[in-house]
Amino acid sequence: MVFDSYKLRQEFPILENRRDTIYFDNACTTLRPRCVIDAITSYYTDLSACHGRAQHTLAKKTTEAIAGARKALGDFIGSPSPNQVIFCRNTTDAINRVVFGFRWNEGDSVLTTDLEHNSNLLPWQFLAQRHMVRHILVPTYQNGTFDFPLFRTVLHDSKVRLVSTLWTSNVTGSDFPVHDIVEEAHRHGALVLLDAAQAVLTHPIDVQELQCDFLCFSAHKMFGPSGVGLLYLSDRALDILDPVFLGGDTVEDVEVTSYTLLSPPQSFEPGIQDYAGIIGFAEASRFLKRLGQYAVRDHLVALNRLATERLSQVAGVDVIGPVDPEKRGGILNLFVEGVDANTLARLLNDIAQIMVRAGRHCAHAYYNAHNLPDSVRFSFGPYNTLDEVGTMCEVFGTILKHYR
Repeated sequence: MVFDSYKLRQEFPILENRRDTIYFDNACTTLRPRCVIDAITSYYTDLSACHGRAQHTLAKKTTEAIAGARKALGDFIGSPSPNQVIFCRNTTDAINRVVFGFRWNEGDSVLTTDLEHNSNLLPWQFLAQRHMVRHILVPTYQNGTFDFPLFRTVLHDSKVRLVSTLWTSNVTGSDFPVHDIVEEAHRHGALVLLDAAQAVLTHPIDVQELQCDFLCFSAHKMFGPSGVGLLYLSDRALDILDPVFLGGDTVEDVEVTSYTLLSPPQSFEPGIQDYAGIIGFAEASRFLKRLGQYAVRDHLVALNRLATERLSQVAGVDVIGPVDPEKRGGILNLFVEGVDANTLARLLNDIAQIMVRAGRHCAHAYYNAHNLPDSVRFSFGPYNTLDEVGTMCEVFGTILKHYR
């Protein structure tokens, strides 16, 4: 499927209201289409009640809407059952629920890579510092791609209980071979948690085909609202994960000194949830399905190819990650010798409303280990155009001409 990015822009109110904006910060958060905004608003205008707690009309309709959203998102990821979809705040929240809810045994190890987002690194460091698990970090190749032979060796030589890894990097844009990772981990008796936050926009997800045990992502990475995400739990995962948060709507009954939990997903979703966000999340999944994730990826690679060709000709530009834009999807992350990344990002914004991100992109450990300076990350979305990329390249060149 091929879509028209110029026509697609008309579905995003912020781009209609700010026609001068060139938004290249999609790896942080995508913009929201009108249908998602309307779906979020519909909760407040048509429902505005609790889910699963009362018998009145609005509560019943809210319960039906949340059940429908859970089914839509379960279908979106190929879940065997909607009850294996747990709503949470975001990917960070989902990973922490696994970290602190997993039934660890003495001597267990968890394996991650050196390219993980802080959300998939800091919680494991926390456990390791308290001697609750051993944290094994597997380095990637110099260009940030996955070192599968080393991964296999570490699995063979260590008592790894869980592999927790990204699918697509927010630093390099490159993909890890997740199907092979899951297969190899299972062969050695380890479970697998996949951080799909950066992958969900461009990769169709089928958890049954992947055979992963845990998978998580945030709605805001795929046109959905901020503050809501999901955690998928396989049957095996459900057997070894306890709820981290407890409270209202998680229990069947409570005595003075004991309680009986409800079955999942209720046992993992305490208190009033972000019902408007969940409804918007489901609508975002339908919107993305209509676009087609492969079509989105093809478009982003085309934008990245043009940007890479133009900016690579500028003296002093260094690209982080694989040279080939096909292997970086929608991300072009670079630094310029002698030029402060944060200043460059600010000038792009101030001069031409070109919005990018500068810094270490929540991957401080990777930057420190590889002695990388702060970088400027251009991350493209399906509503971005080749004309916008051309404008950015011209402004980029002008800034460097004057900066130097």
